[in-house]
Parts: sequence; C-alpha cells; structure tokens
Amino acid sequence: MLQKKTINPIAIDGDVIPLLERPNIIRIHSQFENTINYITDKGLMIVTMNEEVLPPLGIVLSRNGYQEFSLERSKFIISESRIYSSYIETYGKYPEARIFDVYMRKFLHDNLENGLGLGIEEIEKILKTSRLCNLSLEGKILWDMIRGTGTVDIKSIVGRGKGLTPAWDDFIVGIYAVLRANGADEALRQKIQELLFYGEVKPTTDISHDFLTKAVKGCFSQNILSLMNSIQNNIFDEKSYLNVIKYGGTSGVDTFIGIMSGYASLLGFRRI
Repeated sequence: MLQKKTINPIAIDGDVIPLLERPNIIRIHSQFENTINYITDKGLMIVTMNEEVLPPLGIVLSRNGYQEFSLERSKFIISESRIYSSYIETYGKYPEARIFDVYMRKFLHDNLENGLGLGIEEIEKILKTSRLCNLSLEGKILWDMIRGTGTVDIKSIVGRGKGLTPAWDDFIVGIYAVLRANGADEALRQKIQELLFYGEVKPTTDISHDFLTKAVKGCFSQNILSLMNSIQNNIFDEKSYLNVIKYGGTSGVDTFIGIMSGYASLLGFRRI
C-alpha cells in the first residue's frame, strides 16, 4: 500500500475539513501554476499558495507543500493550521462617509487599470459627483448598478469581460459583498440566483459561476472580508486595500470598484 505524504496546510477553510473525509466525491476541475481547483458537492475546492487571499473552500499550502501535493497521495495534518471561516459578518450600522472618501482618494491616486472598460475620470464622476452626462456604455452600467433602479438586466452583465473571472463578475462579487454585509442584498441576490440556478445556459465561466454561487451563500475570500471589516469600522488599512487590488490581473481592482460602488449606494451618494 502506497504511503501517503504528510502535508501541513498553512490555512484551511473549516468547510473543507468534512469534504476531505469523503475523498470519493472530489475530482479535479482545473490546474494552473499556483492553483488547483477540485469539484465537490459544495462547490470548487481551491488548493493554492496565495496566503493573502484565502478563498472560500480553500486550502493554502507552502510552496514546498504545493509542489509535493497530490490529493490521492497526501494526508493533511491540520493541528497547526489556521482554520478560517469564509462567511461574511452582518454589521449593525454603515461606515462613516469619511472613510469612503479616504479609500476613494487612494484609489484615484493609484490610477490602476481595470477590466470594466472604464477610465478613472469616469469612475470618479459616477462615484463622487452628479455629473452624469456623456457616460460610456460601461459607465451607464455602473451608474445603474449603483442606483439600483431595477433597470439593469443582470444577464447582460454576468460574464461580461475577459478572463477566468470576467471583470463584471468580479465587480458583482464586490458590490454584493457590501450589500450582504449591510442587509441590503435581497433584490440583487434574487437576480443572481435566478440567472445562475434557473437559466437555460450557464452565463459565465465555471470558476466565476462558483465565486458568484458562493457569494450569494455569503462566502467570500479573506482579502475581501478583511478590507470590508476595516471599512465598516472606519479604519484605513493599506495592507487590506493592497491585498484586494493586487489580486489577479485586474480582478482585484474590479472587485474593489464593486466594493466602493456598494458603499456609494449605502452612504447616499447613489441610492439603491
């Protein structure tokens, strides 16, 4: 009998532990340089080396552990691992408007590329002012998502953009996280659920579909949860900010724009 290699994860989502007791339900979905995705009956289980993100249903390994890892030939020892929860906290009150301004000033100063097809000036115009003339198509989508008039056809947004997680899907994860944490998510949740679970065709990539499905269940990566906890408590935490915006190509930036859009709505700059 082949002896299994002992692996000590740096961190593991608590919801993963019972899945590892049923290895027969797990099969590989996709593998990349720093990540392996496995199909389970709870969603994609993500094995990664990225310690700053800590995804839902995630297992975070050291570089050596990742290189030696094989699900069939590995035995996890989690006694010294960080066991985390991906479920978002519900907050009792909104953050102060001043902290929104602090994060927005930092973001506008950094002038980072995004995947939404929006220039930094247009983002500032929509989030910070009432000058809404001459918006691009993407600008109108952003404005409608923030305003929440019900005119947005979510089917035209989910799957919009390039990559394993299309840009507007990342945006939706960000804005939904804010609404969920502040008890204002019902309308958007219903739209997302109808599209993901009752549509005739899968509207986006497998990996993005998984992230959105986890989002409507209230599960998010730790970098998102950490940033939101800082904002909700009126704290500027540059490390949490960087851990979001530096994720992926433009995925982190697109998610951050979603987060700021959610707060712009809640704080009265644009009403849902």
